[in-house]
Amino acid sequence: MSLKIGIVDNGMGNLSSVDNAFRTLGLSTRFIHSPEEINLVQAIVLPGVGAFCDAMERLRKTGLDLALTDAVMKRSVPFLGICLGMQLIANYSEEGGHETGLGWIDSVVSRIVASPNVQVPHVGWNDISFNKNSEIFQGINTGTHFYFDHSYEMLCNPKLVVAQTIYGDLKIIAGIQMKNIIAVQFHPEKSQLSGLRLISNFVRFSQTKIAYKSC
Repeated sequence: MSLKIGIVDNGMGNLSSVDNAFRTLGLSTRFIHSPEEINLVQAIVLPGVGAFCDAMERLRKTGLDLALTDAVMKRSVPFLGICLGMQLIANYSEEGGHETGLGWIDSVVSRIVASPNVQVPHVGWNDISFNKNSEIFQGINTGTHFYFDHSYEMLCNPKLVVAQTIYGDLKIIAGIQMKNIIAVQFHPEKSQLSGLRLISNFVRFSQTKIAYKSC
C-alpha cells in the first residue's frame, strides 16, 4: 500500500536530510507548510533542531499547532517526532524559562545536567537499549548506535518509554510511544542503516494503523 507521508516544515532543521532518508527507501514525501496540507497525508513526521520556543512560535503562527493536534490526537494519524520534534509534543520546555508545547504527552523538557562525565550538548553516537518491545525498533538490536545532538531531554512517565541511552552517568530517554505517536531523541536520518531500518519500521507501523482503521 502506497503511503502519503508528510514532513512538517517548522523552519527548524534540514528537512532535506529527512526527505532523502525516505527517498533512499523508495518512498515519496511532501513538505507540509500549512494546516490544509495536513489533510493530504496519511502519516506525519515532525523533525527539527534548534530552540524550542522558536519552533513553537512558528507552529502557532502558521496554525500548524492546532492542525497537528487535530490530526494526531483526534484522528489518530501516525506520527513520528525526531529530536526537537519529540520535545515539541511535551507539555512544556524549561528552555528560555517556561515555554508551552503541543501537550500531547504529559512530560517536561529539561536541560541535560552537565558534570565531569557529561558534556552539554550531547553530540555523537550512543547505543540504545529497549524498555519494552516496540514496532519501531523491530529488527534493531540492543546496543545499536544512533546519532544524538541535543542539550535538552524529555522527562515523562516511564510507561511510555520504549528506548533509552546511557550518556556518562545519565539515563536519557531515547524513544517513546503512545498509541499512534512515536518519537525519538536521536536522528534516524543521520544514523545510517539503523536509521533507515527505523524509518522503514515507521512506514510499516503507519500502514498497519491505516489498514486497521479502514476495517
